[in-house]
Order: sequence, then C-alpha cells, then structure tokens
Amino acid sequence: METNTRRNILGLAAVALLLAIPVAPAAAAGPTDVTAPNGADYFDKPSGLGNKLGTLEPGRNFAIWDCAEGWCEISGGYVKASDIDLSKLPDGDPRKPGGGGGNGGGGGGDQAVAPQGTTIYKQPNGDESDDNVAGYVEAGQSVAVVNCDDGFCQVSAPRAGYVWHEDIGR
Repeated sequence: METNTRRNILGLAAVALLLAIPVAPAAAAGPTDVTAPNGADYFDKPSGLGNKLGTLEPGRNFAIWDCAEGWCEISGGYVKASDIDLSKLPDGDPRKPGGGGGNGGGGGGDQAVAPQGTTIYKQPNGDESDDNVAGYVEAGQSVAVVNCDDGFCQVSAPRAGYVWHEDIGR
C-alpha cells in the first residue's frame, strides 16, 4: 500500500509540473524557410543603422523568426523584409505582408517594386510636406502592399505608410 501511495504522489507531482510549464500561444510563428530572390544584406540590428554582417546569396534558403517594422530576424542578424520572399508563408501568418492576406482594393498582400524609388507618406492625402513623410523606398526596392485605393497603396514594409500607386506600377 505504501508503494501505491508513493506512485500516486509522484503522478500528481508530475501532472502539477506539466500544468505549471507555460505553453506558447498557437498563433506564434516558428522559424520558417524563405529565400532572398535577389540576395540580401543582413545586419546586427533591425534598422540598417547597425553593422552589416554579410550578404545572403540570391535564391538561398534560410529561416526567419519574427518580423516587425520591415525587418525579419534570422540566425545571427536581421534582414529587410522587402529583400526576402514572404509570399509563400501560410495565410494568417503574422509575418506575411498585409497581415496574412489580401485586403482587396487592387492586389493586396503582395510585393511590388518601386523602379524609380518613392516616398512613403504617413497619410494618403496628397500632402507632400516633411511632416507627412514616413520614409523612403530606394530605386528597385520592394514594398509589401496591403491594399490600393484612390491613387494610393497602403504598404507595411519597408515601413508602414502610403505610396502613390503609379510609383509601384499599380
């Protein structure tokens, strides 16, 4: 009888231990393989202002973890989200451009290139003053399109904001 009591106590302790271990939310994205179709520089900080650590070869597969504010974490550094192909991520993946899917309005949830470069605005109101500028897209750089409407396309990367639709061929 003493042996059964010990087994029961050990079993209860094991169950209590399992219940105490935190479980990651189901929506959390794990590492996923992607490619950099045209190659990509990677940095020690997610801003491009840090030290350049190296360059990923065009077409090379590598894993990404979290993506935020136009940057994705890779093993040993950060790469611009606009330099990698995120289109094959599953729908609903928070790292996918446009929040995991298209939002209508003319080709949402995909990549587009700004051949001549463009300005990213904070508001889609035609105000080209410095107060409305959120950032810039270099010539030939990709943007992650959320949706397009009334002459502007909302983008989520390389920086969230709005660009003139004709600057990205929409």
